Amino acid sequence: MITQSYEAPLLVRIFLPILFLPITICLCFKYLPGKIDKPRLVSMINILKFAVPLGLANVFESLSLQLSNIIVSILCSPEEFAIYANGAREIPLIGVITSSITVIIMAEMSEKCKLGDRKAALELFRKAATSSACFLLPALFFLMFFADDFIKIMFTDKYSGSTLPFRIYLLLLPARIVIYRAAFIALGQSKKNLYRSIFYLLISLIVSYFFVSVWGMYGSAIAIVGTMYIWAIPYNWYILSKEFACQFTYILPMKRIGVITLLSLLIALIASSFLLINMAPLFHFLSGSLCFCSLYIFVFL
Repeated sequence: MITQSYEAPLLVRIFLPILFLPITICLCFKYLPGKIDKPRLVSMINILKFAVPLGLANVFESLSLQLSNIIVSILCSPEEFAIYANGAREIPLIGVITSSITVIIMAEMSEKCKLGDRKAALELFRKAATSSACFLLPALFFLMFFADDFIKIMFTDKYSGSTLPFRIYLLLLPARIVIYRAAFIALGQSKKNLYRSIFYLLISLIVSYFFVSVWGMYGSAIAIVGTMYIWAIPYNWYILSKEFACQFTYILPMKRIGVITLLSLLIALIASSFLLINMAPLFHFLSGSLCFCSLYIFVFL
């Protein structure tokens, strides 16, 4: 912020992990039991067999989400790209919550699967979905109503056109209440996770190009979200229902998620009444947030 240069954040993201590396190594050696042993070639090969499909899947998933920006930058004007790129993004809340929960349950799910208790592993997965839904679904409905104020606060009135792609990308939140990759890893199905990511990338590329050609810059966001629900989610449910030997409708706790959805929508409707008051975007957003959070905590606690 002091330098007001785009290079400074890049340097921070490079050198800050380097500074924390010694601390991380010390904590690893302090809390992991056992003696230090020499690396073994067999162990390295086994790790690579597991990690390479997983790593490639992560790369393809990241490319799929960035694909919309690439297509828009090619087919649309720089001005349209600037407006689209600021809105077509997932809120950081997704990664923070789902990744934290996944780290906790992944080890337990893997242990249950190794012991042959896949039913218990599935219940852990369903429990993680409920926990994530309690955070992400309320964020979906609140930001859907207050998207215009949010964009104006973040990027000023010049980028008010970014509100629509931002709202479209918010529709990804229900699909993000769980990281399906964690279940694939626990079940030892890293390759199937990789196949899903590859086809998701290819389908997104084709559909995005066609939609942008027809509907302009907003078509790419529609393609990304549509491909998620038409291909990725059904694929996940199909594979997991076979592995866990259950109906695909049982993969997620639909009833609990439905209750959270309805309550979140109702509370967001009440909080949106502040939009009727003529205030600056910041005060709209803050007052709506306070009302929404207060009602949400009161209802769920």
